Amino acid sequence: MSAAQQLKFFASKRFVVVGASADPSKFGNKVFQWYLNARLPVTGVNPSQTEVLGQPTVASFADAVAAASEADSGTTAISVSVITPPKITAALIAQIAQFGSAVQAVWFQPGSYDAVTLKMAQEVVPTVIADGWCVLVDGDASLAQAGSSL
Repeated sequence: MSAAQQLKFFASKRFVVVGASADPSKFGNKVFQWYLNARLPVTGVNPSQTEVLGQPTVASFADAVAAASEADSGTTAISVSVITPPKITAALIAQIAQFGSAVQAVWFQPGSYDAVTLKMAQEVVPTVIADGWCVLVDGDASLAQAGSSL
């Protein structure tokens, strides 16, 4: 992951974790916890859980964009961490495409994408992080690197 990608991802005003999970054994829980620990403004997306780690979640990506827009008085700059199977990720990318420039960056966690979803994302999102980079392993250093450049 390049320094420019790190900077673009962490320069967003809001963060969304698609696939947030209340199950502590799942990566969706661990990644969401990482954002909370980093004190980043994050919204979890899970269609079947209304709360994860004591934080309210939303049922859809569209709901997350609406919440971010409301929190920022209509201006949105969102970065998205994706922790869903590629089939669900493909549908997510189609939804992201509907929001135009609101989504600044997508960070695909390992296993959340395939060649098709990666290509889809690269066509609609300015910055796409993939190739095995994981927020749990690389997030602290990436956030520090971006923070020193902000």
